[in-house]
Amino acid sequence: MDSKLHPIVVKIGGSTLGSDDTTLQDLVELQRQSCPVLVVHGGGPIINQWAKSIGVRPRFVRGLRVTDDPTMEIVLAVLAGQVNKRLVASIQRLGGEAVGVSGVDGGLIQAQVRDPEMGLVGEIVDVRTSVVDRILRDGAIPFVAPIALSDGLLSSKSAMILNVNGDTVAGALAATLSAKSLIFLTDVEG
Repeated sequence: MDSKLHPIVVKIGGSTLGSDDTTLQDLVELQRQSCPVLVVHGGGPIINQWAKSIGVRPRFVRGLRVTDDPTMEIVLAVLAGQVNKRLVASIQRLGGEAVGVSGVDGGLIQAQVRDPEMGLVGEIVDVRTSVVDRILRDGAIPFVAPIALSDGLLSSKSAMILNVNGDTVAGALAATLSAKSLIFLTDVEG
């Protein structure tokens, strides 16, 4: 008998949840129907707001955020803190059960520096799903912030943690978990 749950993996873009959006209600309904779901979320617009408010100008190369030390501090606070915990609180307010984690927790996502020009941006080298497997088996929805543990030594003070593209994290988790489906909810074409 296969003990894997084969969840639906959903990637929620940072700017897709609006006042008329039913995504979170839909996730709670899937949970009520005993359908395992894992969510990877972004938070780009909020990261940009925070960066601008403290005088850090967001930079992008080939569509990816350049992540220096000050930007990494913002990414970490926004993704693993503000966005993750608000999504979990929203699910629980709707009667669902959710647990917020990041790719750092339980060594879920291991990455290496993708390109020195990008700074602390990671490319996934390993996925270890034991932490989300436990959450899924307990019937909760894991909400995953797309940051990762560095698999190598870097000179930066933030080097233990890397920023990883959320779409890439969702794809890697879906592949590793043998997901039933991978759904991207985004306002970005392509």
